[in-house]
Amino acid sequence: MLSLAADRAHKAGLPFYGIAACYATIPMLFAALRSGEPFQRVVLINPVTAFFQGAFLYALFRCCRQGFSLKKPAESLKRSIDSYLELLFPNISRSAAGFGTLSRKRTRVLKVFFEWLSSNVEFNFSLPQTPALCVYSSRDPILDLGGGLLRKASVDCIKKVCSPVTFQAIHSDHFLSDPHSRTLTRQAIRSYLLTG
Repeated sequence: MLSLAADRAHKAGLPFYGIAACYATIPMLFAALRSGEPFQRVVLINPVTAFFQGAFLYALFRCCRQGFSLKKPAESLKRSIDSYLELLFPNISRSAAGFGTLSRKRTRVLKVFFEWLSSNVEFNFSLPQTPALCVYSSRDPILDLGGGLLRKASVDCIKKVCSPVTFQAIHSDHFLSDPHSRTLTRQAIRSYLLTG
């Protein structure tokens, strides 16, 4: 599909760009490799390039430890886990019946969890013909999990895979929640794609 879209854009004389955010970075970069670097430029927004299970589990442990109370252990543990999930998935309803619009009956939670634990993505390639803009939020609690280990792993990976790469910091959270940060992000992307 990607090759077909790239071919049609080329035949029509149109530029062909790739834009991905968070974990979508992983399939987009692998697709770019498999399709022979079809993008003229790519934009990555708060990219997460590894599942980095240790950082997520450490952050969960830290969250639970901070909110734990011996007086009400079960209640405080539930509250800590809820606050951690709210950090990762803000404003998404979570209950025994479902997660957002996804019905719990249709989800094999343990299977997904164990697949996530055993996942290991390796970026042992580079895309030397594909320049990249990496927009990242300076107040991103998700990429700062584990004391910034996830952010460092992602930045190091982007530097290795994409050359050249330009990094642009935006003062916001992971989801660019405030309108000003979204405006700045759009301006940075527009400026990057329209130059050169």
